[in-house]
Amino acid sequence: MTPPREVSRDERILLLAPRGKDASLASEALTAAGLTAHICPDLDALVDELTAGAGAILIAEEAIPPHRISLLTDALDDEPSWSELPIVVLLAVSTRQARTQVVRHLEVLRNVTMLDRPVRIAALVSTLRSALRARRRQYENRELMAALQRALHTRDELIASVSHELRTPLNVILGWTATLCRRAGDPERTRETVSILERNARVLWQLVEDLIDVSRITSGRVQLRMGSVDLGAAVRASIDTLRPSARAKRVSLNCSVDQNVPEVRGDEVRLQQVVWNLMWNALKFTPAGGRIDVELHATADGVELIIADTGMGIDPIFLPHVFEPFRQGTPSVDPNRGLGLGLAIVRHLVELHGGGIDAHSEGIGRGARFRVTLPGAETEAAVQPPLSDSQSSAAL
Repeated sequence: MTPPREVSRDERILLLAPRGKDASLASEALTAAGLTAHICPDLDALVDELTAGAGAILIAEEAIPPHRISLLTDALDDEPSWSELPIVVLLAVSTRQARTQVVRHLEVLRNVTMLDRPVRIAALVSTLRSALRARRRQYENRELMAALQRALHTRDELIASVSHELRTPLNVILGWTATLCRRAGDPERTRETVSILERNARVLWQLVEDLIDVSRITSGRVQLRMGSVDLGAAVRASIDTLRPSARAKRVSLNCSVDQNVPEVRGDEVRLQQVVWNLMWNALKFTPAGGRIDVELHATADGVELIIADTGMGIDPIFLPHVFEPFRQGTPSVDPNRGLGLGLAIVRHLVELHGGGIDAHSEGIGRGARFRVTLPGAETEAAVQPPLSDSQSSAAL
């Protein structure tokens, strides 16, 4: 026997027909037509059921007399702004004058359809199906409104974050520029000031680059210059670049690259960006006295890059969102912690190269481990074909 189809409460037809077997007969007819009816014993019960969700209401005229209709209208007024629940009212046989009065008091229900009794089953089913289709469009509008609210919230957070991140290095640059002007005759002080200015200018440059990369990713305009890439060289170059910063922060930086690591097929600049971002992220979140281990191994079909640290770790609740743009977990002690874009960019670039990336952490204060897998140069991978210089320049 086939089990009954699971129906959302949002698809239910709330049914109220207080006379005799009218409710049960109507429910059987709707069930036979593939619709789901929920019988309510009285108007109070129907109003209570509205909070649990409904696709439409089928109600007999006598169940909502003029002195009680406000109970239903008040409940409908409490519905969200996107909601205008379809109501089908079965009218009793009456004189023309009585019918006019009934229609007038029922029109306050707004989204109401009135059918004369006796009504043909086919006409009733058709009317209710139309009502449910209209209700589903309301649900679609609800989802669109929710997505719009999320987008607006993300936009506001982005504006606030960008403003803060840009203001910090700009304040440093302006302050030290004034210092440089006052002490131009002190060579040692001048060199120190220029170094600080350069470091903060690079922070600004990186923020802008991350925003541009996210824009390219969103619009699908990231293009790759494909070729054979020695990932081991990219790892060593990043280690050499970061070692002075790690030494200044008293963080141990260790690297292990297998001798037999094959070349990978990809964009050398973009793969260098992947390696650099992951290493810089590890250094940024690892406190003084910590340790970062970088390993590059050959696998059966390519290479595996592992970057593990003993730093701040990742909250288990945040871990599934760690690669989402503009998302940040526990704030870094570094005031120039960026916009939460680096890992999102890394994931997209890795996937463009036919690879994968995952993150692991035992929790706050217990470090983090990122693992990147990439196919070897000889492995067939779903990557973009090589572009000519003119094509790449136009795309970027």
